[in-house]
Amino acid sequence: MSMMWTLRWLLLWVTLALAMDDYRMDDSVYKIVLDANIRNPCLPTALGVNFGFKYMQSQTSTAAYYTASNESITVAKLEAPADYQKHMESLVTDSQKRVVRFQKVFLREGDGLIPAPKEYQGYSKNDSMILSDTLRHMTGAANHTLGRPVRISAVSLPSDLDTISRDHVLTALTGTDVAPELTHPGQLLGFLNAARLAYSLDTPESLGYPPDFDLMHGPLNIAVYIDYNGYSLDLWTADLTELGVDTLEHEHSYARYPDLGLWRVDPADSESRVSQVIHNFISNLKKTDDAQHVRAVIVSGEAPLPAMNSLRSIVSQALPMEWIPMLRDQLDPAYVAAIGSAHRARKFIQNPEIWADDYDHPHDEL
Repeated sequence: MSMMWTLRWLLLWVTLALAMDDYRMDDSVYKIVLDANIRNPCLPTALGVNFGFKYMQSQTSTAAYYTASNESITVAKLEAPADYQKHMESLVTDSQKRVVRFQKVFLREGDGLIPAPKEYQGYSKNDSMILSDTLRHMTGAANHTLGRPVRISAVSLPSDLDTISRDHVLTALTGTDVAPELTHPGQLLGFLNAARLAYSLDTPESLGYPPDFDLMHGPLNIAVYIDYNGYSLDLWTADLTELGVDTLEHEHSYARYPDLGLWRVDPADSESRVSQVIHNFISNLKKTDDAQHVRAVIVSGEAPLPAMNSLRSIVSQALPMEWIPMLRDQLDPAYVAAIGSAHRARKFIQNPEIWADDYDHPHDEL
């Protein structure tokens, strides 16, 4: 009996040691932080991955996803190399500059448009390899952690990618040996949709309605998003439906502050400015008709833990009392989009038939 217990403790020690160790593939470029909170190692695994600005976060759902507890388990965080970070930034900045009209690509210049140079009209094979290679490293990290192959069944991306950028990512990732399970555009999520799925805000009940309520044709169900990432501090309002997220076009619906991006400033030195812009955004929203339709306030980001804790406190102070119960900041903010991706991955595995005729959702954030 004592020998059996000795073996069990030895096995547990080895498992935890492996889970907490760095994952070595090319240590000069990649570093993986693994989460030891892994269980049910013999059950099938579907992986959801978020392509963030500084990090790629990976979230795996084991069979716990199929239980009443609806449990999600984080797996790994990969600090990607400089070429990945530079490429992700270029996808966003290019998308902001570009306009596609009549199948021609233009760039914004002042109040007008000019024909886009060739480099703005698509991306190279090398650019595609940056994405696929990074995803391959993430897959390797997840396989290493769990001790078995995983299936990448959903990927989330930064918001504000235009059609050219999204098509580039879709081509780079889908139907490849890196992620053969990725075959459908519905497996590629925008950040806003992934964040709301992380908190399961995709059913009438989650938004305070009866189960048979029609979210597609009912009143607005607004989520306020506050995301503190490498590129900028982003604030949005968007309408939640069952199939996607519709970004709103009002002046008070979106604000982006690149000067507060984590690549540019130390969050410890910009706390007062962050507080100011969040209070102003919430204050302006409260004065509009949209305020009565707010159903959730979601906080996420890549900032260090002290800065994220400060952000949570700032948001709590800025919200009116009646919105405090709507605050969604309980998940690790760095993993919010990855958890939402895993939510979508589970849907594809459980009900692939519902996507068969749903190639193009009429939503800004899929």
